[in-house]
Amino acid sequence: MSVNPVEVVARAEGLGKHVKGPSGGLTILEALDLEIRAGEAVAILGASGSGKSTLLGLLAGLDSPTAGNLWLCGRRLA
Repeated sequence: MSVNPVEVVARAEGLGKHVKGPSGGLTILEALDLEIRAGEAVAILGASGSGKSTLLGLLAGLDSPTAGNLWLCGRRLA
């Protein structure tokens, strides 16, 4: 079975992750929109603490967003 190169395999709309800490709330990701198509190579770059690992955890289904919607291969994760 071949994969259509324009098929969207991952899509995020308004994705956000907020956590509560001892000194109040912390916004890790806010209103992130992302679309990854089959066959694309994607690099996630940013400064330390910018949310790269959090985004990967959300895309892998290991964590749940606190805002927005996330789809993988057409199936809604959150």
